[in-house]
Amino acid sequence: MFVFQFILYNLFVILWRTTTVAVSATARKLATILWNMHYKNQHYNPPTIYEYLDQKRNRKVIELQKQIANLDARMSDIKPA
Repeated sequence: MFVFQFILYNLFVILWRTTTVAVSATARKLATILWNMHYKNQHYNPPTIYEYLDQKRNRKVIELQKQIANLDARMSDIKPA
């Protein structure tokens, strides 16, 4: 019974943290947009789908480069038999 409660508690904590982080990030983004619109007199200019996809692609490239560097470091540790 204890293990089941432990698993449920950890699942709850994980879900709560991810939801809290997502809500905070969205609130910050909205606050930044509203601040810029009000105090800097800027109009809201949402990114186009192409800008979004380009940013997503760049993030993926950086992630893959980090994975490759990590694997290269691991391969240099392996000594041939």
